[in-house]
Amino acid sequence: MLAGGASGGAKMSGPTLRRPVGEVLRAISALRKFCLTLPHAATPEEVRRLDRFERLREGAVPLNEEDLEALRTGLRQCWRSRDTQTLRQMAARIPAAFLERDRWLQSFVVAAREQSKSTARG
Repeated sequence: MLAGGASGGAKMSGPTLRRPVGEVLRAISALRKFCLTLPHAATPEEVRRLDRFERLREGAVPLNEEDLEALRTGLRQCWRSRDTQTLRQMAARIPAAFLERDRWLQSFVVAAREQSKSTARG
């Protein structure tokens, strides 16, 4: 049986602590800000997808349906690392059928296009 009863929730004895909402939100905001500064640690599955994305990027294999997750993972990594050149190159290779079904991929293609426009202007 789980600690705290069958529901799995912990039961507190004694008075509960009450803090003002603003104080709690400031603490949560500070924690979120801290977490965003931490480096991203890839999971084993993400590493596998990034390896596949690298092969796709090199043009060694054609894009197919099974590559959607690898594309998402690789494009997200490009965005995080500000690798706009790879982002633009891969965006140009993604078939329209993939983009029609996947709004997430669409967002990276739009970002790549906007990045191209701003780079050309500036």
